[in-house]
Amino acid sequence: MKTNDTGSIRPVDKVTVPAATKKSSNVGDGGSGKEDTVSVTQTAEAASQIAAAKAGQGGARTERIEQLAQQIAAGEYNPDPQAIADKIINAAVLDAKLQVLFK
Repeated sequence: MKTNDTGSIRPVDKVTVPAATKKSSNVGDGGSGKEDTVSVTQTAEAASQIAAAKAGQGGARTERIEQLAQQIAAGEYNPDPQAIADKIINAAVLDAKLQVLFK
């Protein structure tokens, strides 16, 4: 896959490890004396943002579920069988196309 627009790609920030967690041996550094470091800060921040976004969307979905539950309890819920069948078929067709595409 070729990517032409690399302007939106941010460089990886340098990560430093506190001296207390550094090890004296540099296994796998190829003798360069450099240490490999890993940071999960950005991943944790992204996970936090995703959780916050999900929590913000819950209200509309909860309201819709409550509305449907009231309609069902009152006997007023009348889904369109043709629309349901169309969505099931369309989802199956899309799934089959994606499976062929990614084989």
